[in-house]
Amino acid sequence: MVLYGQPVAEKIYQQLSQKINELKDKKIHPDLAIILVGDDLASIKYVKAKEKIARKLGVEFHLYYLKKDSSAFFGFKSRRYSRAH
Repeated sequence: MVLYGQPVAEKIYQQLSQKINELKDKKIHPDLAIILVGDDLASIKYVKAKEKIARKLGVEFHLYYLKKDSSAFFGFKSRRYSRAH
């Protein structure tokens, strides 16, 4: 059995786009935040691909970069969002 990735990816993209638009209609604006630790080239390329898709979908993108040996991660505070607005 052969699975062709492009048609599957397009269908997922269309479904995701529809769900994002439904959220935006409800005044909910999705964001994608990524914490990238280190400077692994493959990870950087992966994150850039996610950024490109997020921006194409109209999703706000945030990249937080930390050095591999950084102790800053331990002081990093996450933001929690309430569903009630």
